[in-house]
Amino acid sequence: MMLVFLVALVSVLLAGCGGAHAPVVTASVADAHEVKARSQQIQRQIAELFPTEYTTKNELDGPDESFERLLLKCKPILSDEYWNSEDKQEGVQYTGSFAVRLDEGAPVAAIVDQIYQDIIHSPDIDIVEEFIPENPTEDDTLYTADGYEIMLSYVLPEKRNRYTVRVYVWSPCFIPETMPPSRKI
Repeated sequence: MMLVFLVALVSVLLAGCGGAHAPVVTASVADAHEVKARSQQIQRQIAELFPTEYTTKNELDGPDESFERLLLKCKPILSDEYWNSEDKQEGVQYTGSFAVRLDEGAPVAAIVDQIYQDIIHSPDIDIVEEFIPENPTEDDTLYTADGYEIMLSYVLPEKRNRYTVRVYVWSPCFIPETMPPSRKI
């Protein structure tokens, strides 16, 4: 599962390199726990959009408030600058995500496309219209009015016959009021 996460993480990072996207802006100082709570709120709203008729055998945990994630610096993760920087005033992001395993035979592409549409039209998730791709599909990024990035991707894990859909809800860049131990929250 960790390998699937790492492959998906690199896909997310590379996918974000092309196309029109919202500018990266470091928000003012923020409480990292509040940033995580907002990401979790959006994750729960998206989890409710998955069609129950295709998730009857889902054994994966949904959004989990107790799971700690690493706060990543707001710099290109594949650069030397990212790994060598020790600036305490640099911005970080909360990298929230969860996964759902669909039932065998579920139309994964259609489900992901529909969830994107449901997110765009949700009264509870305020998406910035000017950055909505024409036909959002796997690996496209949506941006909320408060700066969160939302992306869905899917994979058919090796030796499995059921697709896993991963939902990413990353916070805007912010400077933490206090940096959590090990940068995890």
